[in-house]
Amino acid sequence: MQPYRILSLDGGGTWALIQVMALQRIYGEDTPGHEILKDFDLVAANSGGSITAGGLVTNLPLSEILGYFCDNTKCSRIFNPIPFALVRGRPFRYLFHRLVRRILPIGAKYRTKEKLRGLNEVLTESDRVFKTREGKKITSPEYQLWQIPDKIRESGESGGKSPHFLICGFNYDRRRAKFFRSNTRSLSSGSPGPEKVTLAEAIHASTNAPVNFFISPAEVGDTLYWDGAIAGFNNPVLAAVTEAVANGVDASCIQVLSLGTGTVALPPRKKGNGGDDPDLLQEPHVSTLFGDVAQLSTSILDDPPDTATFVSHIILSPKGLLVTAAGAMENPVVRMAPVVRPRRGAPDQKWTLPNGFTKDEFLGLVNLDLDATTPEQIALLTKLGRAWIGGEVSNQAIRENANFEPDIGHGTFAEALSHWQALMAIPSSPAAYAQASA
Repeated sequence: MQPYRILSLDGGGTWALIQVMALQRIYGEDTPGHEILKDFDLVAANSGGSITAGGLVTNLPLSEILGYFCDNTKCSRIFNPIPFALVRGRPFRYLFHRLVRRILPIGAKYRTKEKLRGLNEVLTESDRVFKTREGKKITSPEYQLWQIPDKIRESGESGGKSPHFLICGFNYDRRRAKFFRSNTRSLSSGSPGPEKVTLAEAIHASTNAPVNFFISPAEVGDTLYWDGAIAGFNNPVLAAVTEAVANGVDASCIQVLSLGTGTVALPPRKKGNGGDDPDLLQEPHVSTLFGDVAQLSTSILDDPPDTATFVSHIILSPKGLLVTAAGAMENPVVRMAPVVRPRRGAPDQKWTLPNGFTKDEFLGLVNLDLDATTPEQIALLTKLGRAWIGGEVSNQAIRENANFEPDIGHGTFAEALSHWQALMAIPSSPAAYAQASA
């Protein structure tokens, strides 16, 4: 049977530039978005990953999609700061949040409505958005999400191939996960049929991280939304696998490329590592009211237990076997994401800094939030991406043992890349999803 391929894109704010760097290593620095999309039957995305997906939809070359996260002008349109002033329509709310952030480690920093305006501007600026064979320009954010696959096919720039899209959000009023789908016939949808939501609106809902970031829920139609991470889908791979299986795709045919945005996983401080630099270790957490609220608001935007990729692996592996790295070709889930963690050569050796990083740079990454937008912060993230691709920073395995060695998945980017390239050598059919959703 033909492989059915999924591209899964994690959330992570501007850390999503790491996803784009991974795609550049796989496909080439200036490969246009449609050239990449034609390799997949389904693209699932959350938050920053949905912005990456939006760049692929508009057929930008990867080098320009990288600019979504590296260009301070574009970033500031999405992360639009709350003014320290009384504002018409919200006379005290903006001022209150600015004051709270000066006193406590919590509070919103950015305006929500301006984000939607910024997303529309960023997604329509390029002259490489949809073009018909006659050369007519089409503005992608104005199209309903369900129209996007057909528009990509009609453009002719993807060879007539196009995946479906699944973008994750969280319904604020119902307190439930919300999936924006391009597949109007999806059997996993409670209300089949076209949904009136544009590409930009779906991305707007998915990128609306709460508490420490955006001041209010995103309004799409008559419904309010927070980031899909609130529903547990910052890593959307499990949602994507569920979507495919629910629509009749044989699980044994599914292959997944899951691109993360980086995670911090410091070794805990305990007996036996007294000789290690304490700055490189995770200190025990002291519980306080405001500290716990701040920790909760950031934990939901991460994927520390690797639950989504592990469960997806179990579902898709032959007979649910726990296939290790040694049985790589039997493992249909390839996870690529850097881990911000010190290095050591063996379990009895001391933890040291990753090669090429100073302690200040390493601690800067440990404490760097998802709204990194300054040139210095972007340069640090770019350095992390290059070090990960070059093998100086570990790759996030699907499951690790107590010594932080991969039990399932790959410990380096090079190993994960080799595995994915081997899977891609198996011929694929562009009609797989169309048949499943017919």
